[in-house]
Amino acid sequence: MTGQRVPSVTLTRVLIVGLALLAAGLALWRVRSTAPAPEAPYFPPGHIQIASPSREAEAPASQSDSSAKPATQKENATLAATPKGEAAAQEPQKLSKGPTGSEVKDALSAWRLAWESRDVGNYMRFYHAEFAGRENFERQKNSVMTRAKTIEVAVENLQLTEESGRVRAVFLQTYRSDTYQSKEVKTQVWVTGSQGPQILSEFIQARRDPLAE
Repeated sequence: MTGQRVPSVTLTRVLIVGLALLAAGLALWRVRSTAPAPEAPYFPPGHIQIASPSREAEAPASQSDSSAKPATQKENATLAATPKGEAAAQEPQKLSKGPTGSEVKDALSAWRLAWESRDVGNYMRFYHAEFAGRENFERQKNSVMTRAKTIEVAVENLQLTEESGRVRAVFLQTYRSDTYQSKEVKTQVWVTGSQGPQILSEFIQARRDPLAE
């Protein structure tokens, strides 16, 4: 048998279809290579976007002032506790001016005379409201002044030191009454109170030659 001959019309059709497919593929490749990048998604106002973990890792650690959330009441209190906040809070306030050494010297003389006159009310006027144990101290002095018939107090070797808002007085005190006598070094701290210079604290620094009753 002799081989059958393929008609030339069939070969021509196959060739035309192949060329058409090749042209279509080439055109599709050109379109994809020149296509513009996709635009960022649009989110309407009020929309909240939840970022994926990968995007959260890429986000910057700090935020600008415009995007930072407003400070809460607790954060404001923390800021006020900083040295800058303390300075701003204390700026309008003025520290009370302390007494001068001359004022304390005059007040100390009046304090001594009130003690000798056994006037408890006038004597306690020289003690500040914040004097430690003021009530017990007043009861004790009232008991002593009521029992004593005479009291003599001498102040010697007075040394006054003006400090910040206060004056420190150190002196040798000699006390004599009809029932008791003593000699001691006393230290007092004077400040400005509601009735002028007042004693904020006092203590016996040392006793010198205490006398028997």
